[in-house]
Amino acid sequence: MEKLNAKEIMASSVTIEVKDALTGEVVRHVLPIDYRENSNCLRLIAENYKGEPSELFFYTTSGLGNVKDICGQGANIDPCGGHSPE
Repeated sequence: MEKLNAKEIMASSVTIEVKDALTGEVVRHVLPIDYRENSNCLRLIAENYKGEPSELFFYTTSGLGNVKDICGQGANIDPCGGHSPE
């Protein structure tokens, strides 16, 4: 995994480790999944069963707030005071 800076982590594969609930056996697999993580979300990119690109996002609380703001669903707050109607 390559760490670019304090705000982003990227890798071209992930290692999955699971422990069987009954036997306690631990199994590890390295999978060809692109991994992207920043302060807004964790993004996994791979192919679906048809070989088509597929992405899965896990948003942080602040990241989800940013998405809502961009889509016009966030709170109507002017943090800098320069956009309020007069």
